[in-house]
Amino acid sequence: MQSQALQISYEFFPPRTPAMTRRLWRAVGQLERLDPQFFSMTYG
Repeated sequence: MQSQALQISYEFFPPRTPAMTRRLWRAVGQLERLDPQFFSMTYG
């Protein structure tokens, strides 16, 4: 049996304020160090 590499992605809710937008970008900067396959934004 072959082992497969773990693939991670992150999903975010849209920020509602400028402060939340800054926090989101800080989080993205920290999480990208983990080499995720992708980030997505949830709408609705």
